[in-house]
Amino acid sequence: MAGSFDDRLRTGGAFDALPDRETLLENKLRGRVLSGYEVGEVVGVGGMGYVLLATRAEGDFDRVAAIKVVAATHDTSELAQRFRREVQIHANLNHASIAQLYDAGETEEGWPYLVMEYVDGRPIDEYCAHGDLGLEDRVRLLMDVADAVQFAHSRLVVHRDLKPSNVLVDSSGRLKLLDFGIAKLLGDGSENLTRAGAMTPRYASPEQLLGQPITVASDVYQLGLLMAEVLGGELPTAEETLTEAIQRSAEGRLLTLPSSLRQTLPAELVLIIEQCLRTEPADRYRDTNYLRDDLEAYLTGYPVSAAGQRSGYRLRKFVRRNWGGVLSATLTLLALVTATIVTAVQTVEAKRQRDIALYQQQRVEASNEFYSLLLEEMGDGSFTSIDLLDRGTALLDDQFGSGQPFMASVLFDVSKRYENLGERDQQRALLSEAERIARDYADDNQLAAVLCAMARTNRMADPELAAGQLADGLALYEALPAPSIETSMECLQAQSGAEVSAGNFEAALVPLFAAKQLLDEHPAPGTRLRGLLLDEIGYAYFYDGQTSEAIKYLDEGLQLLESSGRGNTRLYQRSAANKAVSLGVLGRAPEALAVFADLRERMQSSGFKDRGAAIHLVQHGDLLINVERPDEAAAIYAEGLEIAEAVGYSRITAALKLGLAKASIDQGAFAAAQQNLEAAGEFVFDGEPKPLALGIRIQQTRLQRLTGQLDLAADSINAVLTDLGYPDSRRRSGLISALLEGAEIYRQMKDYARARVFADALVEGIEEQRNAASKPSLILGKSLLQRGQIRLEAGDRPGAEADLRAALPHLAYGLGAAHEKTMRARRLLAEARQAPEA
Repeated sequence: MAGSFDDRLRTGGAFDALPDRETLLENKLRGRVLSGYEVGEVVGVGGMGYVLLATRAEGDFDRVAAIKVVAATHDTSELAQRFRREVQIHANLNHASIAQLYDAGETEEGWPYLVMEYVDGRPIDEYCAHGDLGLEDRVRLLMDVADAVQFAHSRLVVHRDLKPSNVLVDSSGRLKLLDFGIAKLLGDGSENLTRAGAMTPRYASPEQLLGQPITVASDVYQLGLLMAEVLGGELPTAEETLTEAIQRSAEGRLLTLPSSLRQTLPAELVLIIEQCLRTEPADRYRDTNYLRDDLEAYLTGYPVSAAGQRSGYRLRKFVRRNWGGVLSATLTLLALVTATIVTAVQTVEAKRQRDIALYQQQRVEASNEFYSLLLEEMGDGSFTSIDLLDRGTALLDDQFGSGQPFMASVLFDVSKRYENLGERDQQRALLSEAERIARDYADDNQLAAVLCAMARTNRMADPELAAGQLADGLALYEALPAPSIETSMECLQAQSGAEVSAGNFEAALVPLFAAKQLLDEHPAPGTRLRGLLLDEIGYAYFYDGQTSEAIKYLDEGLQLLESSGRGNTRLYQRSAANKAVSLGVLGRAPEALAVFADLRERMQSSGFKDRGAAIHLVQHGDLLINVERPDEAAAIYAEGLEIAEAVGYSRITAALKLGLAKASIDQGAFAAAQQNLEAAGEFVFDGEPKPLALGIRIQQTRLQRLTGQLDLAADSINAVLTDLGYPDSRRRSGLISALLEGAEIYRQMKDYARARVFADALVEGIEEQRNAASKPSLILGKSLLQRGQIRLEAGDRPGAEADLRAALPHLAYGLGAAHEKTMRARRLLAEARQAPEA
């Protein structure tokens, strides 16, 4: 490549010899299919090869990808080694702000390639300039970059090449971190890759330039340079030659920021950038979390750590944040007549603060004792999760008793752990004791939270009791002058849950978004609280029939939990299962099955044998039924039944027996199906969740139809639809299954007009719910197949042909091209295309 070494530093050009574009075309790379993608035009050239646009050549959905190919004319073995390292590193980086790796392989010529998510965006500096973004919006984008880099660091990966061209932002403002070609796995013993071809020198840290060991501090340095360029429009190293940069680093001189940047940026941002650009790695931010915290502190008006502990600075920040309060306090102080009154007030406040501090100290001490025991006892793996909780609870009672005010809060926290494991009896016992202590010590804040939690716990078993507890809890909560964030979340989510139980799904969203606003405004809301709330919002949207919205919030929660190291928690597993169920309702069966496959691995690594596992096995089995794999579903249900019966989980035992009945019906084992339906029905009584009773009724109707009792089946399904509020309400759980069954009953009765009413309502409802026309849907394919068959039998050949032709890609996507139902759609389509006899 022409030009001097220093010229290449200024231009940021590549340092490895690459064949020109014509060479790739001469080798006919364009038009080939690599890993299922047809290769298109070259869209970029980098230090490790070409990047080409590609489109999916196989499957039933469209996807655009970027294919990165190494085709060096020399030093091929080293490039290939670096390329393989990039594949290894990138495969473990599943984050919303990191470009996704789809596949990797080699071309016929032996050139390594990888298939990546294609990001249609601009480099972050161009995006900010082109969109004329203000300073605060630019800072928020940089916080997202820091989040992505921190996620890589949590996976022991240092990027080492952070620069604008590796941070793209699309038109909607979503950013993607790219190119881990020279990234390093901490502790892998690989070479430092400090030569010019393996880095971009003007963005390199001093330790990169000098060939010294690389740590996360190197990425912090590069983030400082990126901040200077994005916020101030200038790169401090732009005019510096490589020789000058190495000399500066060797002498330990600090990089000097341009005077124009110092004059235009707020002083705090300059201090943050300078903290990143310290010559010694130990003098920079400890990691990108600390850098992100300072950026957030700047946006919210709090002191930044880069400014040090200067009291005058911190006082000014306090006054700016609380100007109204400070002014009011000043006027009040001026109005005080005597110092005696001031002293008295201060004494009372000091005592109150001391009491609060003591309360919190004791609470933390008790919690530490509790979790220390769990960590000690779980070492040999001889205890189950429930055993550990029982031992920890006994320890709390022995050491602290129940005569301390802080124990209400501690017992409330521990009750949550039992709730996560589905142990309702232990949860209720702890909540009752927490209620007693909170009442004894007039702790209305904690009492409100306890009552709201008890209302949620008792809602199914004793609705009248739960309603009273919720009313009392909400009355206390609304009267609190400053409720804690935990109490706010508990009471608002309990209020939402009551609305869901009453079928008021839109109303259920109102308190949830009020809770979300509180979390957004809280300086340190906690990952678990936010993840739990996002799961609740997804749940409410799901039952409101807005399944696409549900998936959006569930995805947000899953990404939050994964990025914070909570990927194996019960909350993550619950949200993942809810996402899989939502995908299944939308008919996106392969995606749903992939989520369950990942979920199953996480469940097994975290113990797998508790009540939560039984619930997820019900959901997994139901999805397998939907994709018509009853043998696999029966095995999953049986596994879940063993767990549910072992832990005495009667409601889920009933759901699993219902699942086994579904599998038996699909297998043609009607006697076994009837036996399991009757067993499941034994658990249905007032207060049990309606979905269980509804599911039993629909499967009983299927049995009636399949055994030739069509009139009885018609009466049964009409009763079900009436109870679901059809046709006025189309957003109730179970409506899809009921409409499918109703249409099939009337088709077999040859009442095609009635069958069409149900089939039309079903197709229209699914189309409305999908809200994603580009996504195939198995349930839509089944519904179109059913309506096409109804139309064909009724003599409407053109309508049948349209439905059946539309059904085929959806069925092939969800069931496979060779599945019996897909083949039946083809046969019926061929029949519909035949001209009617004269």
